[in-house]
Amino acid sequence: MEIFWADPAKATIAIIAALGVLYGLGLFIFKVGGWHNSVNTDRENFKEFMEEVRKDLKELIKKVSVISGTLDAKSPVELNKTGQTISKELNVPSWARETAPDFVAQLKGKQPYQIQEFSFDCVKGSKSILTESIEIQAEIAAYEHGLVKSDILDVFAVELRNELLRLLAIPK
Repeated sequence: MEIFWADPAKATIAIIAALGVLYGLGLFIFKVGGWHNSVNTDRENFKEFMEEVRKDLKELIKKVSVISGTLDAKSPVELNKTGQTISKELNVPSWARETAPDFVAQLKGKQPYQIQEFSFDCVKGSKSILTESIEIQAEIAAYEHGLVKSDILDVFAVELRNELLRLLAIPK
């Protein structure tokens, strides 16, 4: 059996090979560490990006939920010019004056927002108080004005809310 270190050429090759392996291993560890750091940085950047997207989506959803063809996006909710035009065309204030007295007793002591929610629920909810004739008028108005029926129903809800607030002597 031959002693490996006895031959200087073989020993040199073995040392160079060992150094090459150590260099390769060190380089590999260095690259893995850099890659790991890069991944962590990317993760942090992605988290920041997702938070920003989440925030932007929430703002967009708020804006979209307020956008209506007949309402102004302000507080309290009011009719825009199109809504006022439709209100006059369909004589909605007259309908509200006839309808509102039926609900005054049950709304005494309620806050304006509760009255607004009640009005929208009366008009747009599953137990709508609108007659079939009014529903058809709303569909025709929606078609003629290039709106959706929901926008027309917003006009009825706002006018009903306004009349209820007037009857209950609650300022808008």
